[in-house]
Amino acid sequence: MSTREYDSSAARIFIAIDHTGMMELIDQIMTLRKAPGTDPAKISAALDELVETTRDHFDRESDIMSCLSNDDAEAHRAHHRYLLTALTDFADATRSGQGALSTDTAFDLDTWLMFHVQHFDAKLVAISDLKG
Repeated sequence: MSTREYDSSAARIFIAIDHTGMMELIDQIMTLRKAPGTDPAKISAALDELVETTRDHFDRESDIMSCLSNDDAEAHRAHHRYLLTALTDFADATRSGQGALSTDTAFDLDTWLMFHVQHFDAKLVAISDLKG
């Protein structure tokens, strides 16, 4: 989405599609983890896809924030950096055999995503809707 062509309806749709895709990837990762004999490379590949999807989502949100007057934009971007670093570190640790992928991990992945959606993205969508 170009900063010259802002559309709040499109922004809302892109954000919702991203969130759905991220939740589906988290579910896929946990399903793979539970399946007996799953190749660890499949889990790593799914984690890598989650990292890329998350990065793309955060880039899209940053583009949206650039179009808006948003006092929370820097805090939102800082939260993106924190989450992406934590997710990337976890994916790297899992790939090297040092990360434990447990039920608690699934809860943590779901929790960070839902917290971000409810506290940061909800504000962004509200500001976006005001901008129209």
